Amino acid sequence: TVSEVVLKAFKEAGIEIEKQLPKLSTLESNLVEVQGKFKDIDKVVDTAVDATDKVSDIIKDIQNDMPLIKDTITNSKNLSSDIKSFLNDSKTGLSQLSPILKNDLGLISEISSNAKNAVSDLIDAINKGSESAPQLIDNLSTKLSDLASSTNTLTKFLEKLNKLVPGNQLKSVIDSLNSISAKLDTAVSSLQTIKNQVANGEKPPLTNLNNLLKVIGDVNTITSSILNNFDSKIQGPISNIIEDSFKFADNIIPVLDSAEKKLPAVEDILNTTLSFSGSAEKGASFIKEKLPYAKSVVDTIVDSMKKINNSSEVNELISLLKSDVLKRSDFLKQPVDLVENRLYPIKNYGSAMAPFYTVLSLWVGILLLMSLLSTNVHGDYKPNEVYFGRGLTFLTLTIIQALIVSLGDIYFLKVQAVNIPLFILISVFTSIVFTAIVYSLVSIFGNVGKAIGVVLLVIQVAGSGGTFPIQVTPQFFQNVYPLLPFTYAISAMREAVGGIYMPNLTKDISTLAIFIVVFVIFTVFFKKPINKVTEKIQDRFNESDLTGH
Repeated sequence: TVSEVVLKAFKEAGIEIEKQLPKLSTLESNLVEVQGKFKDIDKVVDTAVDATDKVSDIIKDIQNDMPLIKDTITNSKNLSSDIKSFLNDSKTGLSQLSPILKNDLGLISEISSNAKNAVSDLIDAINKGSESAPQLIDNLSTKLSDLASSTNTLTKFLEKLNKLVPGNQLKSVIDSLNSISAKLDTAVSSLQTIKNQVANGEKPPLTNLNNLLKVIGDVNTITSSILNNFDSKIQGPISNIIEDSFKFADNIIPVLDSAEKKLPAVEDILNTTLSFSGSAEKGASFIKEKLPYAKSVVDTIVDSMKKINNSSEVNELISLLKSDVLKRSDFLKQPVDLVENRLYPIKNYGSAMAPFYTVLSLWVGILLLMSLLSTNVHGDYKPNEVYFGRGLTFLTLTIIQALIVSLGDIYFLKVQAVNIPLFILISVFTSIVFTAIVYSLVSIFGNVGKAIGVVLLVIQVAGSGGTFPIQVTPQFFQNVYPLLPFTYAISAMREAVGGIYMPNLTKDISTLAIFIVVFVIFTVFFKKPINKVTEKIQDRFNESDLTGH
């Protein structure tokens, strides 16, 4: 993933800097050794002016060290340039640190929101005495543990960042995350108590459940607050840290340049001192006059090198860049461990789609009947007598159709049905509802009613949520979804296929019954006046030989 690549770039930068830092330490050690030898020269000169031979030996030792010091300076300059070049190459990756942390916080906020919903579901399950409560508790416990682990990882990372910025600018965020961790510990403890109570057959007190909900709600509020204030409280300090990492290499180069320029002068002084080895008086005089300058040059370089090597910011930067790469990249790739618990399992795709296609076939079958058979009756009958009399004929045929379809699903296509009698009854009831709708439309509007039936068919195929979740369909279908009979017929049939959840089944059957009542009442009151208007049009249409009846 992109985040994993960026985090690996951070780690490589930290390893590279850490690997090269010993070279600077070696340079410092060599210079400290030379510094000590200058002190030895002072002691020898002060105690015995005729000790020229001893001075010469010390100077020769220093001269022997000079090539190594020069090489170390050259290598260290190359090191500084390499580090700066490496950081420049990684600048794009380093600049992604803020978005990655913001993404981490967003995921933690989302997980806490899901946990809050899970607590609400658990409370409902416990209040209803549902057998799913223990499983919901286990799932929630896993969510809370994952959330606590992710929060702790992010907190440790921000603590390392905070050491690199002045004024503890990230302290408030870290304190908020620590508060989340404490609340999560409380939530886990409360959940364990609730779990034990449920396992013992007890109903947990409402106070315990509400306290758990409040704690998780507080966690969600805090994470949302951190996320909303990310730009002001986190992004600014991180930008400063990135700039400081580039200054590290810049600070080394001037020190090394100064050493490289001044050490030749020190070397010249040492060579001149050796040339006076035959004259103790001249040698001692020159040493006392010139050697302090050489010594001061070395002292200055040593002090500068110590400041660089003893800088805590450098070590903190290395620690930050190397930290928690695998843990954080794994968290970004899979922030949530999904535990799947199928309450109403369906064994195959065909069985899952059976409710939709069964309902579809019932509607299509009724449309075909309306095309084959006439809704009119010859003779002197009242409109309502015609409506109910012919309606019984259609109703008988559609019930037979529903029996054939449902029995064929179960025994020929081997569709799963946890409750076969219910599956058959729902098919028959659905057929009755569809007959009331389509027959009423055709009885009132004639051929126009058939066209309306076809239009409703097209809308319901796309807008009833039978093949895809209604949430992924265009807004129009989401708006008409609760108004379509397919919606409730498919839902009711799914109860018989996968498992019965009585509140859903009751709602679906009741809504379908309302469709029957509405269309029958509408037809009883409006069939006669509407038929008078459409009768002439229907007669002309029949005379056109475009229809068989």
